[in-house]
Amino acid sequence: MHFNGLPMSEALCFGLGSGLGCFYVALDGFSPSRTVATRAAGLEPNFFNLIGHPFAWRTDDSDERALEELRHQIRDGIPLLIQCDLKYLHYYKTQTSFSGHVIVAWGFDDERGICFVGDTQFPGLQEVPHADMARARTSQAFPMPVQNNWFPGKVDGLKGNLPDLMLSAVKANTREMMDDQSFVARRGVGGIRAFAEDLPNWAEVQDRKWCARFAYQVIEKRGTGGGAFRLLYAEFLEELERTVPTVKSLRLAEQMRRIAQTWQAVAALLKAESERETPGNLRAVADQVKVLADLEHAYYETVLRHVG
Repeated sequence: MHFNGLPMSEALCFGLGSGLGCFYVALDGFSPSRTVATRAAGLEPNFFNLIGHPFAWRTDDSDERALEELRHQIRDGIPLLIQCDLKYLHYYKTQTSFSGHVIVAWGFDDERGICFVGDTQFPGLQEVPHADMARARTSQAFPMPVQNNWFPGKVDGLKGNLPDLMLSAVKANTREMMDDQSFVARRGVGGIRAFAEDLPNWAEVQDRKWCARFAYQVIEKRGTGGGAFRLLYAEFLEELERTVPTVKSLRLAEQMRRIAQTWQAVAALLKAESERETPGNLRAVADQVKVLADLEHAYYETVLRHVG
């Protein structure tokens, strides 16, 4: 957005994208076999559609055409949002797949056979070989198989009043989190409750330690800003309170900071569990997650009652 002449904080972008999420998946045969994710899968579509730029991932079944499109767009001065599997991005130094991760391609050097990309907490630009980029962009791994998914990062202004857009985003994110429909995963507040319900069963799964470690990472590390993205969202709510002072009395940012701290406490318990050779008191961890679900539910109820 800075590139497009619209200086926005990371927190504002995240909030406008209705970035809060939670889904819980238990799938034997996958690694890890139990997964909790805490960011909305539709962050990018949510953001661009809200500000008036219809969004849909473009795909291509040809790696060569996809690379040529990348060259074409960048020559025209347009960066590309790209969905990929971070397992194939060498700077992550991981063998664990996580497909659907979003990076931005800013340039390429065909003589060296590399692309230059920007990625979350990594400073500057990272170099990714074309072969690795092709593998990353066509991964069929969990949670989101991709087929050279991309979107042009060119925006012409905001289509709407920023305060209204911020309020709309808060309400949209609340509706999403209160929708606990079941499919392969439970999501929203229902996903948090599913997480709590299944946690005691982790004592019996073969990869208990890895499940706990990965859950700790996706809550507290992996680009979240701490507290399952809730600290970042609290910053957005603070911007909302400055922009729309009438909502300040609801103390939404204060509630969200408490939620973030509770997520951090859960993450610390999971990290400790990942370092135990034998299962610890997973019911106590589950109880803390139940508290978390109640806190999030109370926050969303406040939004529904008072924001509309």
